[in-house]
Amino acid sequence: GYDRGMLFVFDSVDRGSMWMKNTPLPLDIVFVAPDSQVVNIARRTTPLSEEKITPEAPRKFVVEVRAGFADRFGLTDSTRVRWTRTE
Repeated sequence: GYDRGMLFVFDSVDRGSMWMKNTPLPLDIVFVAPDSQVVNIARRTTPLSEEKITPEAPRKFVVEVRAGFADRFGLTDSTRVRWTRTE
């Protein structure tokens, strides 16, 4: 469903890339700056691709979610993420 994803938190703030190797389903990959601003969204990525997906601006976080999530919930480069901790 659309209620799950994977969060990556990086030690550095940079334009580090992601890829889809070993990922059999398309995803939306959301790159987020340290101030929680979305800086880039890779929509409906190609499964199993080894092509690098590089954000347009430095990122601190990456969120991988089901393909279509960004469109369904209206995410854009001006979206600010609000983080909440769940147990």
